[in-house]
Amino acid sequence: LACLKSVPIPAARRDCALDIVFGQLRSLYTYSGLVENSLATDAELASGFDFKVYELVLKDELERMEAEMRTETSAGMLALKLATMFGKFQDAHTRMYLNPLVLVKFFPPFEFDVDLVEGSDAMRFVITKRQHWAPEGLVGKAILAINGKAPLDYFLEVLSMNPHDRSPGTQLNRYLRSQAVRTIPPKDGGVFNVTLETGETHSVSWKAIMSDQACLLGDDYRICSKDEQLSGNCTNVTAVMQACFLHNPTFDNTVSFFEKLGRYVQCTTGGTLARKAVAPTARASKKLPRDAIPLRPWDMPDPPPGETPETPETPETLEVLETLGTVGSNAKESYRDDVEAGIPDPDDNSTPWQEFGLMEMVANVSGSCYTFRVDLGNGSLASVLKITSFGKFSDILPCAEAAVQLAAVVSDGSLIIDVIGNGGGYVSSGYMLNHYLYTKMPGSTIKGHYDTCEWYDLPENPGLSWFVGLSKQGLPDLASQGDPGAFISKLADRMDIGVEAFAQDPDCFGRNRKAGLLNESASCLRILLAKFASPEVPAKGSDEWTVFASLYDQCVKIAEPLGGGQGMSIMGYSPSNMFPRVLSKPNWQYYEQVVTKIRGGKPRRFSSMTFLGGSCYGYAAAYPDMFGAINLTSGAWPHPPQEKLKHITYLSDGTCGSTCSVAGSTAYLDGLATFVTYGGVKGSPMDITSFNGGNVGTYQSAAGSSLSKAALDSIADADIFYPESQPPNWPFLPVPLNIYKARFAQRAEYPRALGPKALPREWYQIPASYHLDIWTRESLSGFETLSKTALTKLHSLYVKTAAKAPKPLKRV
Repeated sequence: LACLKSVPIPAARRDCALDIVFGQLRSLYTYSGLVENSLATDAELASGFDFKVYELVLKDELERMEAEMRTETSAGMLALKLATMFGKFQDAHTRMYLNPLVLVKFFPPFEFDVDLVEGSDAMRFVITKRQHWAPEGLVGKAILAINGKAPLDYFLEVLSMNPHDRSPGTQLNRYLRSQAVRTIPPKDGGVFNVTLETGETHSVSWKAIMSDQACLLGDDYRICSKDEQLSGNCTNVTAVMQACFLHNPTFDNTVSFFEKLGRYVQCTTGGTLARKAVAPTARASKKLPRDAIPLRPWDMPDPPPGETPETPETPETLEVLETLGTVGSNAKESYRDDVEAGIPDPDDNSTPWQEFGLMEMVANVSGSCYTFRVDLGNGSLASVLKITSFGKFSDILPCAEAAVQLAAVVSDGSLIIDVIGNGGGYVSSGYMLNHYLYTKMPGSTIKGHYDTCEWYDLPENPGLSWFVGLSKQGLPDLASQGDPGAFISKLADRMDIGVEAFAQDPDCFGRNRKAGLLNESASCLRILLAKFASPEVPAKGSDEWTVFASLYDQCVKIAEPLGGGQGMSIMGYSPSNMFPRVLSKPNWQYYEQVVTKIRGGKPRRFSSMTFLGGSCYGYAAAYPDMFGAINLTSGAWPHPPQEKLKHITYLSDGTCGSTCSVAGSTAYLDGLATFVTYGGVKGSPMDITSFNGGNVGTYQSAAGSSLSKAALDSIADADIFYPESQPPNWPFLPVPLNIYKARFAQRAEYPRALGPKALPREWYQIPASYHLDIWTRESLSGFETLSKTALTKLHSLYVKTAAKAPKPLKRV
């Protein structure tokens, strides 16, 4: 902490960062009242359901933390406090990953596994591995207390500081397969005083491991080692560390973008006025290219039908970054692959899965899914569909078809779907899987192609409201202009300025296409004047004017103002249907139809419910002008549903999140499937899934697309086509800190089964049909690389799951 405290931050930059962070939180779903007090609402569940609401009462604490951060003078401590605050939301889709803290890992002196005390319901924590700084001879011994607390209480306290999940049981399961925590140090100063059941006591500690490249800015910002510090060979420490926390050229370039447009910018700590604020040091020369830092789009929105979506790279463990030294588009990081830590993998019992004998792989699509024929050991077999991520549905379908065929032959139409560690992917893939599996199932509520699609809403957002209002005005009417020629000339000049604004960033903020469209549109308008308005503009009402005005419209449309069609895409949002009419025409009426709800004890304004139109192919197919035409081909959507299954049982460790939560929750809440969970906290119900899907937006990212960049399209359009209109006072800028990624829950999903007055899905604890008292420190998400111990544990889970009779959820 002394190191963090020593890194200064200018007050203006601090205030700007906090203005942006809290501005976004308060205008998005994350901060729409439920985190202030999730129990003070007017929500009602559909008849027959009585699920517990996760309790978060953070209003006073968040106000205290904001006030405290407003006076913080240290960049390091501000970053730590921001990370701590985001951890309190207990939501993987509302996170701020700040460099260099995101690459700091804290390792306990021991790793452990969990079982039950024989003849008791008490959980027992048994040491399975020691780190090199811990005493020898303790492996196999049980822990009685850590710092005077029961080991379960101690670890739940540690995990509650920065969780991805609201369910404590899921938090524990996620930790067991990682045995490390990120970013936020454990309490008690890292002290780990352990008492064993044998009566032994040992005073040890957690250790922090951080790479010298944790700034992710290349060698110019390399962090000195302890040896360099002790030998006096560490120079420019203060400047390097300040840049490590504050360097953000995209922020500076975005401020320059606004300055070029002549727009008022509330934050004035960057741009042309502050280019030298975080100048590179002279320590080294080689830089890590920003485009080499991999993206992790856990819940990528789908492009419209007709386009080929890129397969999302869905991490099995919600890790943030690749291990340094293995950065690449196909590289993966497991929690134990700690190259910088020099910690060996504790498993030396690896066995090729082909030799395991009890599970035969029938089908596999790498990175997506497997189908297994499982020998249950009692003369019977099980069919298992293991889905590791929701990539393209065309990748999942071969495994699903093989699993259905296998189930019909070996398990009388019963299928197990393993979603252990599934972090999500394309929402459309979850929708299509449910349609394929359940449309023909007896008693299914799913009939049409859009019946698998769920409703969403979003809070009233001042920025979005302004843009939607502009789209309603329509584009400036040429006939109403006193001097049409001068008007067109000025419009083309403003387009030029827009192109110059995008050029303030080396890659045009990733908006190269928009800059190109503006440039092409401006050229078209000038050619129009040269060829059809020389020496003068045609008289209004004449035949020549009709042609001239039509060509003007065509030139303007090239620029696709506000996404084209006057509001087709604004800040990443689009028109869609409006509850309750599933096939209602896509427009902005759903957003303008304000619905007032009591959240956090106060009335708050939300949109009507709507679909993620581009992800719901059954809906999008009805509106090709909005979502693109669908070329029907054999083997593509729509996929014929299966007709051979009698029942489906899901197996989850609770970390099934995002799209996995959307798809699994729909099947379970509709009474179409059984759910089995395992591990967690003995005696405490565990949710079948974790954070919900379809609701997240990447606001800021070190590489690739983000909402803060996408919004620049709409901002430029507003300046070009509505120059007299003034936006609300909103700091829609990237946070001026060295951020790897910032993500916010933009919307909220409402499964139809819960009823139209329910809270969003992720606020309810929905327990499984059955729970297994089985714990494992093994990551069971993959297959080919699993050790013999992991394969044995996975097989045991399949055996016990197959032994459970169908028990779909029923309303009371």
